[in-house]
Amino acid sequence: MGELITVVIPVYNVKPYLEECFLSVINQSYSCLDIVVIDDGSTDGSGKVCDEWGEKDSRIRVIHQANSGLSAARNAGIDAAGGQYIAFLDSDDYYETDTIKDLYNCAQRNNADMVVGCGRWVSEEGNPLDERSYNGSERILSKEEFWGLFCDQQDFVVAWSKLYKKELFDTVRFPEGQINEDFGIARFVVDNANQIVYLNKSVYNYRIRQGSILRSPFSEKNLYLIGERLSLIDYILRQDFSRQAQYHFCRKQFPEAMDEIGNGFRFLNTKDIRVKSKLENYYKEYRLIAKKILMGIDGSVTPDFYTKLSLTVYLLSRRAYFFLRRLKKKG
Repeated sequence: MGELITVVIPVYNVKPYLEECFLSVINQSYSCLDIVVIDDGSTDGSGKVCDEWGEKDSRIRVIHQANSGLSAARNAGIDAAGGQYIAFLDSDDYYETDTIKDLYNCAQRNNADMVVGCGRWVSEEGNPLDERSYNGSERILSKEEFWGLFCDQQDFVVAWSKLYKKELFDTVRFPEGQINEDFGIARFVVDNANQIVYLNKSVYNYRIRQGSILRSPFSEKNLYLIGERLSLIDYILRQDFSRQAQYHFCRKQFPEAMDEIGNGFRFLNTKDIRVKSKLENYYKEYRLIAKKILMGIDGSVTPDFYTKLSLTVYLLSRRAYFFLRRLKKKG
């Protein structure tokens, strides 16, 4: 028997998916599990289903709380965790049979504080939506390499599909009342980790369904992510990374932030002076980042033609910049 691993499962109104989720955990080939389920004020009978599963398997502990959001539910799970390691599983998703074993064994082989596995995106019915192939390789990552992959692969951004030493969360909690909370904790968790390993193997099934957070329309809560991208860019620029790595990170994150700002202007009621003012201020705050990208950080990197064009337009005219972004997306 190996070390105890806590699996934190936040639950809110996902009754149709709970059986598949719970079965994927209790049938894990690694059985030394502490399964902490947080019913976040469900109103569809999910809480009762959780209690029924708690009666079936002694490893399952159910915590009921008033609806407070995903971050608060995950934080309650962290606070209650009894394991030496923590993994997160959203209650409308499910694990592969060997998920915990694969992640734990990888951590042991590499003396890793955090293992990043791969998430497979599936339809609401559970059918695969991506065609990625996996070779099972393991790669120890420097923090510079981690942040480079953070820009290019969703697996590095999300909290799920990973295994963490519990101590990484000693001083870290998810920001409550926000969406995209995974993005907000990443730099703090990575700072606490001494060894990070990437496991090129599918360990998680992420269900794309109507109403899920990633498919929700823009709301005022998206302002949090715009600000967090800016904070993370500033963090990366203060690290002892190569100029090429810093340029790559800025070049990837900048247009994502601009798309979020553009969506805010398009879909929010911009007659709301407070929200409009925040969007305008963020747009201006990113000017320094645009200038750094145009300069190739400190002249070490030569931006491509489109980057030079788009950022020059950005500095001159907001309306023209967003028009150019729409043309770019249309191909």
